[in-house]
Amino acid sequence: MTLNTFHMAGRGEANVTLGIPRLREILMTAAASIKTPVMTLPLHPGLGPEAAADLAVRLKRIRLAEALRSMHVEENVIARTNAVAFGRGRVYTVRMQFHHVELYPAELDVRWEEIAGCFQREFVPKLQAAVKAAIKRASSLGAKSIAAPVAAARVGGAEEGGAAPLTSEEAAPKRRRRSEKDDEDENAEEDEQYQEGKLRFAGGRGEQATYGAGDEEDAEIQRQIDQEARRRQEEGSDDEDEQPVAADEGEGEEGEGSLARGGGSKMGKGPGLETGMGVDEAALACEVAITVPLDCPKLLMREIVEKVAAETIMRGVPGVSKSYTLEAGPGGAQTLQTDGINIRGVWPHQDLIDCNRLSTNNPAAMLAAYGVEACRATIVREVSSVFGAYGIGVDPRHLSLIADFMTHLGGYRACNRIGIEACTSPFLKISFETAASFLVSATLHGDVDSLTSPAARIVLGRPVGVGTGCLDLVQNMGAAAQAAQVAC
Repeated sequence: MTLNTFHMAGRGEANVTLGIPRLREILMTAAASIKTPVMTLPLHPGLGPEAAADLAVRLKRIRLAEALRSMHVEENVIARTNAVAFGRGRVYTVRMQFHHVELYPAELDVRWEEIAGCFQREFVPKLQAAVKAAIKRASSLGAKSIAAPVAAARVGGAEEGGAAPLTSEEAAPKRRRRSEKDDEDENAEEDEQYQEGKLRFAGGRGEQATYGAGDEEDAEIQRQIDQEARRRQEEGSDDEDEQPVAADEGEGEEGEGSLARGGGSKMGKGPGLETGMGVDEAALACEVAITVPLDCPKLLMREIVEKVAAETIMRGVPGVSKSYTLEAGPGGAQTLQTDGINIRGVWPHQDLIDCNRLSTNNPAAMLAAYGVEACRATIVREVSSVFGAYGIGVDPRHLSLIADFMTHLGGYRACNRIGIEACTSPFLKISFETAASFLVSATLHGDVDSLTSPAARIVLGRPVGVGTGCLDLVQNMGAAAQAAQVAC
């Protein structure tokens, strides 16, 4: 139980894996992605706490949601217009208000150009992808719920003499009740990780809404949309690319005018999705309008925007979530530790970091950045630290032997039956694991064992070719003794 636990490494913010799970991911699996990646960044000798604080600011991850002051989401319906590729649609206008740059900490040096660039290059594409994924999820759930009633109606009609399936809401009360029930469950959270609590920031709150069944006008719109889709399919994909970009008619009071302020721009449309965005530098606000077909399922756009804003990284090193300063070592040397690993990402900060003494707890990352010898040294150091945390001393020669086996081919292979499969000795593989599998494979391929490995010699009862067993006795006899032996 002592080895099969997690250790907090003496600090509340640093959680590292130790014990049996740590030995398993180093030796048995040789995982390229470990559970708790950590990177240690020693500073150049002579640099004090000020340099450490400066480096921590450089590596700090800032999300777009942290710069957000307020957010407003508005939903409108566009009337029929030739400017929209799919006729009628629903427009979601998202307006995000940001704090003044003077309100951010001075050491961060946050600028409006950085916020606006992150909104245009990072946030809007991610929001488009999130909206498409939400529409796809909602559509698939609706198709599953409708498929069963339709199939039942078809079977019932066939049993009653081949009558056509019910199509009107008045003639199918059971189907109508089932559809209303599906609408009630439409906004249920699909992912288990968001069922208990959803992502919130800056006092944000989600919006919930229910919608009734469609009327005759919606059915007519649906038929027109289906006809338009069939026509576009017949004309081919080339004509689809030439469709005009969505206009902003019917977007409400903040639609066209707000997008025009501050040099607004238009983005091209994706399949069933059109987007326009604008930046208002004077008001420190950004706006994006996403237009979807009217027959698309209803979306909880505020929750989608909150989630995407919390996932959008405005500044930081990819793969590094946070950093903190460790206690000064011998001689007052300053050291930073990060949660997450990106060795190449911290190389631009060599004016502060001593990259020759940089270390991580991931041998695969050291192999990719510094080579196989650094990977071998990392394996020895990490395994030794696991046992050392519990006062267990292991001879370094044992650990170096294991590290040599795992890296002598120039890579980082696991110390298991998959890693040992590269060995050329069939008896060595048979004596490790899955003897029957290795024996059948060696027989089918006609493998030959030269009995050079210790395991193969032990299997056949021969002395191991190491130590005293690596020498042969050679006797030098005189000429008389040789003649006597020949005469005998």
